[in-house]
Amino acid sequence: MKNFDKKSFFIGFFSGIGATLLGLFLLVYILTVKAYKELEKNLKPPALPEKIPSLDKINFEWKIRNINGEEIKFEKFKGKPIFLNFWATWCRPCLIELPTIKNLMDSLHNNVNFVLVTNEDKKYVEILFKRKGYSLPVYFAKEEPQCFSHSAIPSTFIIDKSGNIVFKHTGAARWDDITVIRFLRKLSE
Repeated sequence: MKNFDKKSFFIGFFSGIGATLLGLFLLVYILTVKAYKELEKNLKPPALPEKIPSLDKINFEWKIRNINGEEIKFEKFKGKPIFLNFWATWCRPCLIELPTIKNLMDSLHNNVNFVLVTNEDKKYVEILFKRKGYSLPVYFAKEEPQCFSHSAIPSTFIIDKSGNIVFKHTGAARWDDITVIRFLRKLSE
């Protein structure tokens, strides 16, 4: 029987484990990217109501902070429709819909106030926005008023000029769809 070479055994053994782990990592990565692309491709516009209902009156006393840390009263946004979105940098559906929110914002040319709220640390938002080249109106809040309660993110509220919630949507949506643009333009008349 030949001499057992421990060094060669361990090199081969750990090389095999390393190759297996690398293969598993690549498989998980490919499946995740594929699922992300599939979700992005299947993003649908929200089912907006034909008649504009009034679901709830909002609390304009709510205070949020802008990216510079300055406290802002929500009443600052009064007088125009408000597109309020609760999101996070770690939320895949949130990240998928962000470009459609940016497109919607660009389409409405300052006729609607966009307020994207997260409870994360500012540094994570700045890293994401720098990496993706985003320029969106982000605000920070640890809590929200009862009228904006939600059980999941992303959650979006559309509010009319008078402060009535007229639409609530939970989950990712294609916000730059023409039906959303028309709905928000109607609210801003």
